[in-house]
Amino acid sequence: MNQMNQIQISEGFKRKAIETIFAIILFIIIYLLLVFLALGLTFLCAYLAYLVVSLGLNFITIIIGLGLLSIGVLQLIFLIKFMFKKHVNDLSEYIEITEVDEPELFQFIKEIVEEVDTQFPKRIFLSSEVNASVFYDSSFWSMFLPIKKNLLIGIGLVNTINRDELKAILAHEFGHFSQRSMKVGSYVYNVNRVLYNLLYDTEGYNEILGKWSSVHGFMGFFVNIAAEIASIIQKILKWVYDFINASHNSLSREMEFHADEVAAHVAGYKPLADSLLRMDLANTSYSEVLNFYQNKLSECKTSYNLFPNQFFVMEHLATMHDLPKVNQLPSVSIEHLNLYNKSKLNMFQQWATHPSVEDRVKALEKTGIHKPYFPEIPAASLFSNFKNTSEAITVKIFQKVTYANPTIPLSTAEFEKEYLVEFDKNSLPKIFNNYFNARLPIVYNNDPKEVQREQLFSESIIDLAYTQSALESDISQLKALSDNNNSIKTFDYDGSRYAANDAPILLVRLEKELQEIQEKLNVHDQLIATYFYQKASEQNKLETLNGLHQQLASIEQTSEVQWKNYLSFHEAGSFMNETLAYDIIAKRMETFKKEEEKWKTDVNTIYTQEPFCHMLLTEHIEIIENYLQKDRTYFEQPHYNNAALQVLWDTMNLYGSIWLHFKFQGKKQLLQFYAEL
Repeated sequence: MNQMNQIQISEGFKRKAIETIFAIILFIIIYLLLVFLALGLTFLCAYLAYLVVSLGLNFITIIIGLGLLSIGVLQLIFLIKFMFKKHVNDLSEYIEITEVDEPELFQFIKEIVEEVDTQFPKRIFLSSEVNASVFYDSSFWSMFLPIKKNLLIGIGLVNTINRDELKAILAHEFGHFSQRSMKVGSYVYNVNRVLYNLLYDTEGYNEILGKWSSVHGFMGFFVNIAAEIASIIQKILKWVYDFINASHNSLSREMEFHADEVAAHVAGYKPLADSLLRMDLANTSYSEVLNFYQNKLSECKTSYNLFPNQFFVMEHLATMHDLPKVNQLPSVSIEHLNLYNKSKLNMFQQWATHPSVEDRVKALEKTGIHKPYFPEIPAASLFSNFKNTSEAITVKIFQKVTYANPTIPLSTAEFEKEYLVEFDKNSLPKIFNNYFNARLPIVYNNDPKEVQREQLFSESIIDLAYTQSALESDISQLKALSDNNNSIKTFDYDGSRYAANDAPILLVRLEKELQEIQEKLNVHDQLIATYFYQKASEQNKLETLNGLHQQLASIEQTSEVQWKNYLSFHEAGSFMNETLAYDIIAKRMETFKKEEEKWKTDVNTIYTQEPFCHMLLTEHIEIIENYLQKDRTYFEQPHYNNAALQVLWDTMNLYGSIWLHFKFQGKKQLLQFYAEL
């Protein structure tokens, strides 16, 4: 008997699947109703056009007739354009492998496919990601035609797991397609692509509107009417989009548990549990490596092989967090995952498509399924030559980057040395035990006390600081739940279920808890300030201490004002994501340009004034100078100027990170001074 037949679909899974199917049917009904209305509008407009032309055949009546007809026709085009859109995955960053290239890996996958009782992938690709996934090219017609799926294996994943963990992860991916009930997920995926096309993929449609309105001045009037009707249709479909995803995301959680159970039957529960617990560390390590080389763009530094770099960073971060090494890999526990996350709130919100790692691990443990486990065998051993493969993937990554000068590849030893320097530069002194990660040092208030250094950064105090951060986050989410009407009907807090309308009552309790913790930490902050004030006084360094406090206060105050200005500027440009006629775009662009002049003043402030200008990094300066050096036109009928907009978006995206950088550097300079006292 196939062991996959032993896996039962839960009642929760069936219920969520039915809800999702109902949501899809609702979409179909609403969509067909909109099509029929659009057809009716087209016939009505055609009849009105006929009446106008019948008054007398001349240029004016022909233009008006065509304009009336276009109102209906443009709605039909808007509603059916998705049928001609095909989503094709970009394979340029992947490397395809065959059984000739990797016979052992293919045999490994064949065995998993047989155990899961599913089809062997059509093609197998390698990427740089810390992930494995099944994918396929899709179109509207994918819902009705059988499609063979491709397998993507990330070298960043293979580099940080053992062989049995890879077996469990691949079994999980294949598990999504091992039951017929999983087909509903594929339908939702395609319906979502249809809705996404109608709601957001409007560039081609906008171009049609622009060309049609440019035929004659009168046409602009009718095109504006068509654009307004399309906007109303989008609002209706946005509601449907949210409704479908609210249903499907609940189903997705059940699908993850189901696929995990499939993996447990194939490899036992422990390999998948171990890899899930380590995944965030592996992801963070890979991101750290990419960020390192991103920051080295101006120096034209690259890597021969990113993946020994990733492994080094993973080991370094594990050491920094006191994680034990087991069979050459860091061992991460649920307790460690929860060390910095004290939140007790669990809201099944729209974006919660996956259960938490903790919930998945606990569900895996409940299966109690044990299989032979050999954690000492690395997943990389399945490859004929993992070093050559990872080097080839590295070449793919750096091929996307344009350098001003010949590149300088770093050896593994050179990377490790430079990374540690950068890590230290972007880290707060370890002696503070992460206390100031989300807190600011305060100024001494002339309250002399005897303070011992040992009591300042104990584990109990650190735990209290993280509890405060979690409470603030939980309170913020509950306030949003109380203030807004949304689809969330229930939520969990500290293991208990609450109705959404109970949120205000719970808020009162949590705000009282937060106030008590804040009072304790405020007292403790003053103890810290007292201790370092006394140390600075003993060493005649009070002037430096006060100057660093003033600098940090200036950064905080200026950033608060400028951030509000930035949000106003960002809101002024939101129209560029909408479907609008050319004349409306032009009018809104005038307002946007006025707001931009105000924002440029803020950008110039951080570029020219102390203490900000001396804190800017080289890459910051290059982007800001490029933006400030000339005034750009963002819209030239019939197109947006994408090159000019890219300069603007680059600067806007940089803006937030600059202020985070300023705040961090101001805090670090002060804390570094503390550490030296």
